[in-house]
Amino acid sequence: MQKDDFKGSSRRVFAAVVPPPPVLSEIFSLSGRIAAALGNTKLRRVPEKNLHITLRFIREASELDLEDLQKNAKIVADRETPFILNVGELGVFHNRGGCAVWVGVSEIQQNETSSKLVEMAGILSGGGLKHFVPHLTIGRTRSKIRRIPNEIRVPAMEFTVNELVIIKSILKPTGAEYSVISRHPFSKRAT
Repeated sequence: MQKDDFKGSSRRVFAAVVPPPPVLSEIFSLSGRIAAALGNTKLRRVPEKNLHITLRFIREASELDLEDLQKNAKIVADRETPFILNVGELGVFHNRGGCAVWVGVSEIQQNETSSKLVEMAGILSGGGLKHFVPHLTIGRTRSKIRRIPNEIRVPAMEFTVNELVIIKSILKPTGAEYSVISRHPFSKRAT
């Protein structure tokens, strides 16, 4: 990575797992069904190209923060083997400004909240991880949502995780615009 890749007004960066295009397309379709079912809550859907699983987010990153993030991403990538994630249940995180609607992911082998993603997030954060629920945020609303309507079902989906991606986020009036800073493919082979 060249230092110029990190210049500009935005210092928002994150490390993420990005599902393959067919999974992104299905999840985006799911967010459309949720938005229709919620009606007047005005769910702002995350664009398909921006869907991802955030493992570490830095709102105001310095160049040193970015270097540390890339160093930790390399540590994870050098020790990790590809693994399969299952797209699972729907959920809602509430905050002061409304809420975020998300779809969770879990490891196929364990069928529980993904311990590999939790471990990777801990390494990427330098060990200071408080609470982490592996998920893809699929939409946000200023309204409070108690639950997702029962008729909405998550289709069976799974995908292989084989790299971490470091992404710069630039906030614009039309929404966040992402650009990849670096990719960190897993170097170990699955046995």
